[in-house]
Amino acid sequence: MTPNPSMKQRPLLYVDDSANDHFFFQRAVRLTATPFLVQAFLSDDQVLAYLRGEPPFSDRQSCPFPDFLLCDYDLGLTTGAALIRAIRQIAGCSEICIIVFSGVIDDERMPLSYAAGADHFLCKPTDLRRLEVIVKTLWTCINSLPTCFEPITRLPEYEHCPQHDSKLVNA
Repeated sequence: MTPNPSMKQRPLLYVDDSANDHFFFQRAVRLTATPFLVQAFLSDDQVLAYLRGEPPFSDRQSCPFPDFLLCDYDLGLTTGAALIRAIRQIAGCSEICIIVFSGVIDDERMPLSYAAGADHFLCKPTDLRRLEVIVKTLWTCINSLPTCFEPITRLPEYEHCPQHDSKLVNA
């Protein structure tokens, strides 16, 4: 499938230290024909420079501010929680929707992510078809008026945080 040329591309930052996960996410975007403008990063330093508009990301025409950010929890030398805390301190990033996209669910990752400022937490699927469903759902969310990420909370991959459920975030 190819994206509908009349549909506006929407910027999305994807942060993951796995090149394989980048490949499968980009493939799901292509297969679903969702016109996300995916800016993919392997490290936290790159994404922080992008959000700050530092070179080589200072041109907002070619490096537009994202509609939301999807990040893995394990980022090599750092964690998604540490990255989220750093992002929340950047001017203009307090309201950006941040979704943690982790391949591992344990007793610590989800609560630490929400405590750091994540808006949502999704478990990475091992099946490409499920990843396509997630990409389509994210597209639906970002195109809602006003933008609302509530549809992702109905996905089986969604990890609820009891303290967070009462205040679903509209980005």
